[in-house]
Amino acid sequence: RMASLAAMSTLGTLGSITFLYSATFDASRKFYEEGLGLPIRSNKGAVVFYALPGTACSLGVVKEGISAAQTPPCSAKTAGRDTVMLCLLTDQVDNIHSRLSKMEACEEVQKPQENTKFGIYNSLVRDPDGYLIELQQFLDPAEQRLFTGRG
Repeated sequence: RMASLAAMSTLGTLGSITFLYSATFDASRKFYEEGLGLPIRSNKGAVVFYALPGTACSLGVVKEGISAAQTPPCSAKTAGRDTVMLCLLTDQVDNIHSRLSKMEACEEVQKPQENTKFGIYNSLVRDPDGYLIELQQFLDPAEQRLFTGRG
C-alpha cells in the first residue's frame, strides 16, 4: 500500500495546497502562526502559505475575495455553514487544544475525547473564520504511522 502512495508523485502530482478564505485575515494569521505554530512558507500579502507536516503540503490563508477562480470561494463564516474541515494529525491533541482554547479568536467546539467509532482521540475548534479544525490522533499506532510516517 505504501508503494502505491509513493508512486503518486510519479503521476505528476508533486504537492498540495489547501486554501482557506478569510474574512478575518489578521486574526486567522495569529491563529495559524501563534496558536498552531505553523511556519510561513511564503507571504504574498493577501495570501500566506503555511508549511504543513510532510515535504510538499501547504495551507494557504487567503483574504476573502482574492482568487484565481472567477467566483472566489468564501469563508465558512460568510457561508453560514461548515464548508471545510481541516484535520491536523498530532500526538499532542491535549497540549495544542489547550493552547488554542486560550486564544480569544478561537471557539472551542469539542474538548479532547476518545471516539471509538472512528478509532481516534480528537478535539474540535473553530478558527477566526469559522472553519472547523480537528486535532486528531489515531488510537491504533500502526494507523497513526501510516498517516504520519512517524511512530
